Amino acid sequence: MANWGGLANGALGYGLYFLQRGYYNRSFAQSIVEELVQGIARYAIHTPDGCYWKSGLNHTSPKAGLFSPDETAAVLLFLARIVEMGLCPAERMEGIAQKAVSYIETCRRNTGDIETGYTLLRAGIAFNNAAWARSGREDLRRYAISRQENADLIKDAGIVHGAAGLALLFDRITQIGNDPTIERAADFWYAQILRFGGHPDGYAGYMAAEHPWNLQINLAFCQGIMGIGSTLIRALHPEVHFDDLIWSV
Repeated sequence: MANWGGLANGALGYGLYFLQRGYYNRSFAQSIVEELVQGIARYAIHTPDGCYWKSGLNHTSPKAGLFSPDETAAVLLFLARIVEMGLCPAERMEGIAQKAVSYIETCRRNTGDIETGYTLLRAGIAFNNAAWARSGREDLRRYAISRQENADLIKDAGIVHGAAGLALLFDRITQIGNDPTIERAADFWYAQILRFGGHPDGYAGYMAAEHPWNLQINLAFCQGIMGIGSTLIRALHPEVHFDDLIWSV
């Protein structure tokens, strides 16, 4: 499969399934993960800036896609997770990971990019590369500060685009490596969830900013009150790790 990038619509989506199977049937999952690693290396598109992967309907185009940095970040996160689970030695994938990091770094933004930052932090830890991890933390700090300074741009409390998602994200990063700036950001966004709960016609007071009158969206996990409620429970009871469901990598 030439469509590798992206966790939702490419080969990585299948890969996530087998990563989870690895917890219960390691030998079965390991052989398939090894095939995926070989395919990832085979279909990497090499450039002077490093390498990237394509996803979506345009994966046969010779040009880099608009979202190729994010797709490449997804591949790199997948490789980092494989290393963390011990399904493949880091040395075997270090070369391709280095090229992926080089490509991602050419696309980074000065304001701090959450995808780049999180990916570099995770890859740095998995591949024991302090420079990557340090660079990722710097991006994440800049992003956390920028998000708080522009908090009015967040329009609802949902996980996908709203305050709950940011709270879970910064909480996750705090667990990976304790950082006061990131920890304050997590606390800030947990508190911000309550700010959106005053809609008189909302669902338990909450209403999605996108398609606000759609019942399914307002009740659903990703954008609605199921996810918002779960996040509030997580804020009160940090030992509740429901968010493992959304952090496959």
